[in-house]
Amino acid sequence: MPDTPEPLLLERRVETGDDVYVDRITADGGVWTGGTVTAEISGGEWEFGKREPSWQRETTLPPDAVEALRAAITASGFFDTPAEHLPDAAVIHASREVWTADLDGRRHTSTLQARGTTQAEPLTKLAAALERALEAGE
Repeated sequence: MPDTPEPLLLERRVETGDDVYVDRITADGGVWTGGTVTAEISGGEWEFGKREPSWQRETTLPPDAVEALRAAITASGFFDTPAEHLPDAAVIHASREVWTADLDGRRHTSTLQARGTTQAEPLTKLAAALERALEAGE
């Protein structure tokens, strides 16, 4: 995607076919969303569409939320998790979730194939930490 916000702290990228949705937290606490998918409620129903890849700055996390996220990344064991997590059986048309963290000079990426079927405890912990951080920014 163009003009990716930097410097990175944590990113969750969900890929389904050609569709991409990204939550990105930068080191300064910037909360960004990006991707190729639009979603809005119209007449009480969700409507989904396509768009050109772009980034939107949503908000800025308070400093204590950034520090809590940094601590959660460290405590999750993410930097020791394998680069890829595969399902136990074939899954057709599944999404994948790509996590990347950059903390204290360490950068690591781990991909969860067949999102929703495959589980990896460090990535589950990261997802919970990301959700807490996003709630703190609202």
